[in-house]
Amino acid sequence: MSCDLRTGNLHDKTRLTLVMAACFSSAFIVGIARTEGAAAAARSPPPHAAVHPKESPLDNRVQMLAQALDLDTAQQVQLRQVLENQRDELLKVWRDNALPAGNRVGATRAINTRTADRIRALLTEEQRKKYKPPEQSQQPAAGAGTRTVEDWMKLANPPARPATAQ
Repeated sequence: MSCDLRTGNLHDKTRLTLVMAACFSSAFIVGIARTEGAAAAARSPPPHAAVHPKESPLDNRVQMLAQALDLDTAQQVQLRQVLENQRDELLKVWRDNALPAGNRVGATRAINTRTADRIRALLTEEQRKKYKPPEQSQQPAAGAGTRTVEDWMKLANPPARPATAQ
């Protein structure tokens, strides 16, 4: 470092070197802190996983229905199987690209209705009174007629009109 001993001032070149060293040091420290923070985040599970590390949405649904309907262990096993079948059927329908979107909605409704019927079949009379499956609107919205999703898409994205000569 060069310093003017008479005034105690650093020369411009030395001052610039110190400022640059400080900046690089800061950037290096921030980089290390970010890396350590990312590593710590990767090591620690998300808050919801810490509470229930192995529960899936299907597990949660089984638990919720088991509590609401007072299901015994055998019924819970049967319910899990019914819900797993529903999930598999729904995935098959929604992954089928050959099936038009309007038909997927109808197929989903049919699967959900069959699932509710299967759940009712494994319940006692008392449990059936408590069971309320999710409501499905079987009626189209007022004024919708029998239009499908594809019809709505066509209306939302009309074909381009040819330019007219003037």
